[in-house]
Formats: sequence, C-alpha cells, structure tokens
Amino acid sequence: MNLPFMKKALHAALERLDEDDQRDFKKCLVDCYPQIFESSLLEHEILGLVDKIIDMCDLEGSLKITVLILQRMKLNGTAHFLQRMCKRNEMQYELKASMKKKYTYTSEGLAKQGSPTLFNKIYTEMVITEGGNGSINTEHEIRHIGKMVETRSKEQGVIKSRDIFTPSGGFMDHHRFLLMRGMAGTGKSACVQRFILDWAEGEGHQDMYFVFPIPFHELNSLKSVKYSLIQLIHHFFPEMKELDTISCLDDDKVLFIFDGLDECELPLAFFQNEMWCNVKTPTSMDMLMTNLFKGNLTASAYIWVISRPKASRRISCSCVHLVTEVRGFNDAQKEEYFRKTISDQTLANQISTHLQSVRSLDIMCHLPMFCWTASHVFQRAFLTSNGEVPKTLTQTFTRFLLIQLNTKKQKYHRKESGENKEFLMKVGETGISNAGTGQAHFK
Repeated sequence: MNLPFMKKALHAALERLDEDDQRDFKKCLVDCYPQIFESSLLEHEILGLVDKIIDMCDLEGSLKITVLILQRMKLNGTAHFLQRMCKRNEMQYELKASMKKKYTYTSEGLAKQGSPTLFNKIYTEMVITEGGNGSINTEHEIRHIGKMVETRSKEQGVIKSRDIFTPSGGFMDHHRFLLMRGMAGTGKSACVQRFILDWAEGEGHQDMYFVFPIPFHELNSLKSVKYSLIQLIHHFFPEMKELDTISCLDDDKVLFIFDGLDECELPLAFFQNEMWCNVKTPTSMDMLMTNLFKGNLTASAYIWVISRPKASRRISCSCVHLVTEVRGFNDAQKEEYFRKTISDQTLANQISTHLQSVRSLDIMCHLPMFCWTASHVFQRAFLTSNGEVPKTLTQTFTRFLLIQLNTKKQKYHRKESGENKEFLMKVGETGISNAGTGQAHFK
C-alpha cells in the first residue's frame, strides 16, 4: 500500500457515512486515542481528517485504527468495504510484481541461458491497424502476393500498442472483446508483452485493475480437467489466492489475455455448449472458455484473443466487438529495430544497407522474427575474419527455417524427432525438382 492509495481508500470509506456517523467517528477517534488525536479533530472535513489520521498513525496504523473504530460503531459493512479495497490493492501489487519478473526480459528468438535482454531496450513499435491492412509491402520478386490497400489503412488509422484499449485506439467502453490477428512472426506476442509490462510498471492501462495473460498452449494441458473460473485464475496466478472471498470480477475492470489461438486444442463449441454463469462451480474447460468469451461468466471482464488469421474464424462472430491486425514493421521501424538490437551502429547500418539491396530479404524483414534472424546471421557474417555474407537467399532462408524449428522445440519442450528431418528432406527434394523444371514457387 502506498500513500495515494491509502488516502483514496480511507476517503472512499468515510464518504459512505452520513453526517451523524462522520461526527461520531471523529468523536470515537478522540475518545479512544486521546494520546494521538486532539478535540480539534472534530472540526476537520473528510479530506483533512484522512490526512491527520495518516500523519499520526502511518499507513498500516491508519488502516487498523479506522477499521477498529468502524467496527466499534457497528458499521461492519463499511469496515469490510475498506478491508476489501486494501486486499484488492495488495493482490494487484503482487500480481504486478509477478508480471514484471516474468516479462521484463526477452530471449528473442532462441533462448540462451544467462543472456536475457531487457524488453524495453529492444522493443520496436509495429504497424497495427483496426480491422484491415496496413501499408506493409508484400510484393515479392518470387511470388507476387499483391500490394496492400493503403487507402483502407488511412481511413482506419494506425493504432499504437499502448492505445489498444483506450478510446483513441478505437476500443470504447461498450466493446469488451478484442480479436487481434496477424501472420506468424509479425510481432503479436511482443505487442502483448508491451501491454502487460506497461500495466505492471504503471506506465499505462491503469484503468484495468487486474490483467490475466493465459497462453492457449498452456490451457491444452487442462482440456480434460473441470475447473471453475476462480480455480483457473488460482492455477495460473497464485497471487490471487484470496479471490474467492473477494468479489472483484464484476466490480473491477479485469482483462483476460489469451495468446496463440492457433495452438488451442479445445473444440470451442460456441453453439453446442450450454450457458454457464457460475464462476465458482467447476465445468469443462471448453464450457468455461466459450461462456467467458460470450460474457456469461462475468459481463464486465474484457477479453483479448490473439490469433493467426485462419484460426481466428474459430471465435464466434457474435462475441467479437473489435478486430485489429498486426502487420509487422514498416521501413522506418526495420531500421529502428536494427539500431536497437545491434550495439555497433556502423555494423547496424552495414546490415541494414545489405538487406535493402536484396529485394526479397528487404520485404521479408517486415516480419520482426525475420529481422531477428537476419540480424543474427549477418552480424556473425560481417564479424568473421573474411567478412563474407551469405551469397544466396537459400543460405539465409535455411537459417531462418532452422531457427523456427529450434524455437518450436524449445517452446513445447519436445525432444528431437525424425519429423523435422523428414520434412526438410522433402522440402529440399521438392525445391531441386522444381528448380529443374523452372518453377519459381510451389505449394
């Protein structure tokens, strides 16, 4: 608890009292603690009274004394209200501390023991648009995908990650379900990490009292278990262990973040599952999720689901109030990323210039994940004794593919199997076969 919060809590509690109770409260303070409070206290208004109590009793003492006086006056409802406010604040503090510990660092790409990177140091803003396409270049020299419709992005505007849940970002109070889409590697999870860290550090989104990030791939291990919503929160967030005795899900602004819908193994049977409204009674995980998304479990909770485009169709249209799309980096953001992640600015400029000279690589670098790969590959190449860089696209894309496979293995804690080797052999055989026939691309 800090000073601003304690002032707010005491003021809110005492404001609930009528004039007679306020007068009796001040009189009880003077009568019960004459060594602390003088009779002049009777003349203080609520704000002055709160300041005096805190000045004389410190934060913890002021809470204890206020609760004791309220209970002595048989105002147990107001005493409980004050205790509940403080307990909620304590849980929020512990939850934020846990989030800061978890999200302050990023291993970006392949995790290495002992070499985490400060997320704030390398994070680069991405292009996020409301419901449509940004102006990222998707024209490719090998396979023409088509240019993005710039007029649409201009009409809708570009949203900064910090503004996703603010009115200026398009997410008004009557919208409770945000669906964020984006291709693999466009930076969706980084956007989520930015949001969570800003909340935990008090830099933004403070209107959200609790934020609960739950990756879909972690829900998969619970798909055959019956949980209540309260039990689910306890499972992922031990800091919230007293949530069952504190009704905050309906009273406070709460946000659930579910990242990686494409990895979800739940059926999400929106139309088959029956209505479920009890947050304390266990049910199947699929029943729990569909009713949470529909707003049946807690109508005041905000839901943020992050998904690749194809998988996003699994969410019932009736649930979704706003769709945003993460489009990756524009040209300026690519350069900013390299400047942030490569300490040697001369080397950063060399790599950036080289990538711009190869059209396919320049286009692929609108994907933050590919930017990391390119940075990793070309830093090593430029810093070797001969300074040679990969001379073919095959070398670069092969490295990118290997990193993706290793990232998948680390993320899901899977042992090496023959599947990856078989897959790579088939891709290689198909590439050689098509190269012989003059085909530039294949499905």
